[in-house]
Amino acid sequence: MITEFWRMPWEALRSNVAADDTTLITTFEYDNATYVAGKWDIPKEVSSIIIAFWGKDTANLPGDYKLFGRNKMNGPIQAVAAGNIILGTQVITKDPLGTAAETAYWVDSITNTVEWVKTGVAKNSATNGICYLCINAKLLRDVYLEFTNIGSAGEMTEVNAIITGMAD
Repeated sequence: MITEFWRMPWEALRSNVAADDTTLITTFEYDNATYVAGKWDIPKEVSSIIIAFWGKDTANLPGDYKLFGRNKMNGPIQAVAAGNIILGTQVITKDPLGTAAETAYWVDSITNTVEWVKTGVAKNSATNGICYLCINAKLLRDVYLEFTNIGSAGEMTEVNAIITGMAD
């Protein structure tokens, strides 16, 4: 018997972040105005989300990320994943969501220091390929992504993220 998994197309999660986020979440209420303005809604059919990152400058440069989520039914904003990302050697020549020219590198290494309902998993980490952050999203309504350590000396000069979802 063949089981078919429903998967949505890749969408932009964050684009062209060239400096540290300055409006970092410090208030973890469900209706935090900073969060609500930049959230990505998770379709009700989705049970897992997959995030891929890419950035500019040169390979092997780092940056940091924090992924937050809100429960489907009220509650506080929760840290879902956080850690370090490092650019690999796989070159991007076109924007992954379009045909615009792009000169950047896929992230090939992701660490996660936050344990949530089920710990996020980095797939293909440190392989000089494309690394993905995979998160159990069954309890989540939406997510919000922040970046720090971007744009200074020894850090990537720009970072982007795309997201997709799967139902299992």
